[in-house]
Amino acid sequence: MSKTLRSLAALTLPLIGFVNAAYAQVEDWQSVATACTPATIDSLALPQFNTVGGFIRAPLGAENPQLRYTCNVLDSFATFVPTWNRMQLQYLDTVGGSISATLYSKNKVTGATAIEAFVASPAAGAINNVNVALPALNFAINAHYVVVAITPRNNARPQAHQVVLAF
Repeated sequence: MSKTLRSLAALTLPLIGFVNAAYAQVEDWQSVATACTPATIDSLALPQFNTVGGFIRAPLGAENPQLRYTCNVLDSFATFVPTWNRMQLQYLDTVGGSISATLYSKNKVTGATAIEAFVASPAAGAINNVNVALPALNFAINAHYVVVAITPRNNARPQAHQVVLAF
């Protein structure tokens, strides 16, 4: 290899690393519902967890309480600033309005929380996806998490499948 080619390679390789690092900033975050943490005892005891299918199915009966699950968006070791602009909820809900996902921000200094985005499931006879726009998220000031809620119904067993934050 000539000296000129080696010099060119030495200059190009760091640039390739920089381009790859910039690309990492737009990777999607996703969590299947079964990977989220049950937020109440009822959320652990009442539903059916289908780990192979990656979904949580509500029990039958409107007398059952709403089930809530918390999904951490990024761990504290993340080295990139996401530029996500939409949140997607994947679900199965024949009735509609039984599944929701709420993205919260939590201030790292004051602990104050705020809703960043909310999406609810329209009625669908098969597994479906619904999207909502996201505002710019500030990871320097806030931590972010998603709460998935499942409302049991008398005539259906809604399923929460996954939540995605994407560009």
